Amino acid sequence: MFAFEDSYSFGVLHSSAHRAWFEARCSTLETRLRYTPTTVFDSFPWPQAPTITQVNIIEKIVGELLQVRNENLAAGMSLARQYDTLRQPGKSRLRTLHADLDDAVLNAYGFSPDDDLLAQLLALNLDVAAEPEHARGPGSPR
Repeated sequence: MFAFEDSYSFGVLHSSAHRAWFEARCSTLETRLRYTPTTVFDSFPWPQAPTITQVNIIEKIVGELLQVRNENLAAGMSLARQYDTLRQPGKSRLRTLHADLDDAVLNAYGFSPDDDLLAQLLALNLDVAAEPEHARGPGSPR
């Protein structure tokens, strides 16, 4: 659980960028991936210079994503079941919103969608580690 008050941080943590970092840096418990704060969260490089417009777009998508999830929960569909549907082919509002979120987060990073995401994250991690006093972490940059 992450106790952030802003939708921007939620969006970054729910993006494919964070998932890629998690899968590369996590430990395992038997065959299951295990989220470890010291190796995953503490070393995760956040977007360093997102514009207010980029932040607003991420927050808007997160609002829509949460609305869809809440509507599905109210209709009796658990979060697990909602996300299980993403394993099936076809269009869904949830799938579209997650794709939009990924695009918005990559844009906030200034990353190229054509280049290796993990390599771009590692390069940013190394840049941030070189000057930690200037590093931006979680939280809306407003």
